Amino acid sequence: MGQKTSLVDLSSLEIDRKQLKELQRRFLELNDKRKQLLTQNLGDKENALIELLPFLFHINHPTLPGYVGADAPCGVANYQPEKSTIQLAKKYAKSLDYKPRAVRQIEIEGIYLMGSAGSVAHSMQSDFDVWVCCSEDLSPERKALLRDKRAKIQSWAEELAIDCSIYLVQQSKIIDSTAENEKETIQNGLLLDEFYRTQVYLAGRYLLWWLVPPEWEHAYAEYTKKLISARFVQSDDWIDFGAIPEIPREEYINNALWYINKALESPYKTALKLVLMESYLSQYPNVKPLSNSYKIFVHNLIDNATVIDAYLLMHRKVEEYLILNDQFDRLEFVRRCLYQKINYRLGRSSATKHKAPDIVKQLIEEWGWSDEKRKVFDNRAQWDINQIGNEKRLYIKQLITSFRTIGQFLKQDDAFFEKYKKQLQSLSRKISANLELTQGKIERVNINFVPKMTGKHLSLVRQTKGKEFELWSFYDRAISQQESNSAEPVYQCRSLLELLAWAKTNGLLNEDTSVQYRDSKQQLQYDELERLIQTLLATKVGDSTKDNSVYESLPLINKMHCYINVAQDKLTNIAKHGMHIITQKIDPFCYGNECLNLIETIDLHYENSWGEQFVIHFHGDNSMSEAAISILELIKRQSKQPELNYYSFTSMRADEVVTRVKLFFRHLINAYSQNLEEPTKFIYRLGMRYHIIEQQNERFIVHKVNNEKELSRLLINQFSHYQNILFDPRCFTDPVIPTAIKKGEPGKNIFIVKKQHETLISFCFVDHFGGVVFGQMGVDSIEQNIMQVINFLTNSLDGFDTSNWFSYQLIDNERLTPIAIDFDEIAVSYELDIEIFSDEGKESILVYCRDQKYTFSLDDPNIGEKFLAWIDRAFNTAPEQFNISKLRLPVPMELLSEGRLLLERNQLYSLLFQQ
Repeated sequence: MGQKTSLVDLSSLEIDRKQLKELQRRFLELNDKRKQLLTQNLGDKENALIELLPFLFHINHPTLPGYVGADAPCGVANYQPEKSTIQLAKKYAKSLDYKPRAVRQIEIEGIYLMGSAGSVAHSMQSDFDVWVCCSEDLSPERKALLRDKRAKIQSWAEELAIDCSIYLVQQSKIIDSTAENEKETIQNGLLLDEFYRTQVYLAGRYLLWWLVPPEWEHAYAEYTKKLISARFVQSDDWIDFGAIPEIPREEYINNALWYINKALESPYKTALKLVLMESYLSQYPNVKPLSNSYKIFVHNLIDNATVIDAYLLMHRKVEEYLILNDQFDRLEFVRRCLYQKINYRLGRSSATKHKAPDIVKQLIEEWGWSDEKRKVFDNRAQWDINQIGNEKRLYIKQLITSFRTIGQFLKQDDAFFEKYKKQLQSLSRKISANLELTQGKIERVNINFVPKMTGKHLSLVRQTKGKEFELWSFYDRAISQQESNSAEPVYQCRSLLELLAWAKTNGLLNEDTSVQYRDSKQQLQYDELERLIQTLLATKVGDSTKDNSVYESLPLINKMHCYINVAQDKLTNIAKHGMHIITQKIDPFCYGNECLNLIETIDLHYENSWGEQFVIHFHGDNSMSEAAISILELIKRQSKQPELNYYSFTSMRADEVVTRVKLFFRHLINAYSQNLEEPTKFIYRLGMRYHIIEQQNERFIVHKVNNEKELSRLLINQFSHYQNILFDPRCFTDPVIPTAIKKGEPGKNIFIVKKQHETLISFCFVDHFGGVVFGQMGVDSIEQNIMQVINFLTNSLDGFDTSNWFSYQLIDNERLTPIAIDFDEIAVSYELDIEIFSDEGKESILVYCRDQKYTFSLDDPNIGEKFLAWIDRAFNTAPEQFNISKLRLPVPMELLSEGRLLLERNQLYSLLFQQ
């Protein structure tokens, strides 16, 4: 393949001048057919641009588009404008007075179109790629002038709403690195291959490549040298870009990966070219470029639509590859891609004779398509969301197959694969971000399969099934109550916010959309829905155009929107049943005397740096905890806290709910953003239950308990190092608990009491490992109670150090007063020494007191009554005279802590003395 470096002796080769003339005629005839097809496909503005392009580069006139000065390079070789061209130019330059004259110097050697122009795949929406070949002798200053002229002509085309890219090339350099939209990875080989097989000659010199027979491609340089030296051709009439060089595998890979990268912008266009690269790779290293096939057809007098049309030529190559590999499902899809690119539909009437109908009919008959199938594709602009979704699924399969095929080719060489490993990973992430569906992800169904979708009338319906399950349904039209029971919804989910975000992302919800809704729960108000939609429309998410560099790192979330109680309002629901809660307890986490949790749903809406958009929905009494875990794990994963915005549009107490949730998350996130080495537990209250979040390894878990007794057990530290206890400010009603927790620190035992009223004292103890125990004690003597606790810990725990003990009394909920302890004045009491042991799987306690002992089963439901009867019988003394002074647990001493022992002591008191 390509041009060889070995020299070939062509001295004895006979070249027929008539044959050369015939070849030139054939190529120009094909060129005329392509130009004819091009003009039929275009409108007046586009045809005017194509006709004027050579003239604009031929002269410099102040009123013509592209003028940058009289000294700008101009003069197109062998070009004389037609009278119609001059008349057309006068529409833009009234003062133009063009007279043919000999051009002093030729600085533009040729002007050519390339790409889909001149094929059935070109339409008024297609772009133009123009090659302007300039002289090799241009100085840098004159090249700069030509680039300025190019820029002005492109700007003029843009004013006409025409996408025209002009590339300034030279015979020795066909890559224009100054062009704005030049491919970063472009190389000579495949670019020249595409140019030779797709070009449409507009003006200037002919392509010398035409005249080199396919069988002499291997000696291209020698053959063309003989053509010129023997004067078979005049060098001033021909331009030589050279033979297609040996194309390295890197060039095929680079182009294939580039097409994958562009796949989401132009799915139909890139699918064909991507499979073409696959077919080339399947032949490597013995690749036969399509331009070679094109030349063989022309030289062998094969004149049909496949030869004339560059896109059909490419399709035949792709078709052959897929049939050989038994990939008929992919073949069906690339046929659809070709048909969607074709600018002609059989149902369209035309006053002029058009070549496209014959080609289209031939293809449809060859493919075996029915009229119904063809009409479906003809009406692509009217496809509904389900039809687009089906097309997307086919495209995903095609794209992933191509990606895997290229990856398998790369893996044949470890070193080669390593070179592309990073790029493959980025592309894999891009495909995943745009096409893969995961839980909560908002799917962008239309990836440029049809023009932008719009919705004028939408219907939203909520249906409930049972007490817990509810479903929102989306319809892309206004429907009646009766229809909603039988019509197939376009989209269904459990979250109204997700439903609306999906509709917005897919172009079905905008400022002009009329929305109606039906709510079986009768909690959604029109004002709430309107504010929700306006907020969502104002939120900038869902932009699919991302720079590829973002896929080189893991996705990052910079902003998150937290929607609370969307279409849910517990208080309104209560009011509808004729009841109203009048209370001063207005904490939304514990509202009223019943301690209602008003947070029913949380929706987290965000877009990450990969462009993936999510709505994560949490519902029920645990929605706050589940959302909290999700946010904490997100922050842990990306080591960055996103900006959080909060919304609630319910009719009652929405502002209080937003403020409360915002305050909660602020404290929660701060608790885990300090990067403390010690384990951290965060406590808060939802309704009647306490929730505790803690981190275990890389994950966060939440514990839920029904009362303070169960909470105490979870706050005992089971580790040999300090734990941090943090909490929601409104979690505890008794201020002694948060005060003691804040006062605690490693190495210190903190005991704080507070006199609640004349008959009750509350206490909270934080041991030197951060374990927390709280409860109540009698008011007879605070000091005596504390001394009994110290005495108990001294007896029960080896190495207990009283020097690290600090006692305080909380005064007026603010001030701490130290409590002095005199260990010499401890009151004499009946001291109980209790041992807990296990016998045949059953736990029992052995109680010692003044030479008496008795065993009780902890499983005995009447243990309290039996214990009180025993002390009355054995000691004839009131229960108040007894004190647990020592406790032995079936646990190794090194695993015990002050908090654990004190908690067990308190629970034994409750159990034995029935407190």
